Amino acid sequence: WAHWLFPIEVGQTRAFTSRTHNAGIVRRGIQDCMQDAGVSASRSVEVGNDCQIGEGTTIGDNSKIHASFVGKGCRIGRNVELNCCHLLDGVNVADGARIHFSMLSDGVAVQEGAVVSEGCLLGSGVVVGKDHVVPAFSRVSVIRQTQEDSDSEEELESPAVVEGAAEEAKE
Repeated sequence: WAHWLFPIEVGQTRAFTSRTHNAGIVRRGIQDCMQDAGVSASRSVEVGNDCQIGEGTTIGDNSKIHASFVGKGCRIGRNVELNCCHLLDGVNVADGARIHFSMLSDGVAVQEGAVVSEGCLLGSGVVVGKDHVVPAFSRVSVIRQTQEDSDSEEELESPAVVEGAAEEAKE
């Protein structure tokens, strides 16, 4: 089951070292911390133990990543906290967002100042609104709609947007 949570392919990755272009990364007891080629991180980024950073990912100033998997092509903003989470490919996390003990699927966007609480599962294409707090153990996915004007039963997808107060979510 560990491979499902952290699909690390050690042959294609390398450890954070002072010889990489990310020489300024704050390292505090790094163990099993790997990055693919092409990772761009600010000098003030703190990467903790048991991390995997995917190819083409960019990480902004003063962000902290601990015990997390970050997929390919992700964009992590400034002052972001990732703790024990799994971000699949193409996830965008804006400045000041915090994500703890959660899993975000391909193409999820977490806007500025948002918080994804522990145990959350966010499906492909979900957008978490600015300064919104996703309650613990929430499951959010895209809204599937059927096309009523057509005889076909083709499903249309529209992104689920999580924003506003919890009362709005109940409507």
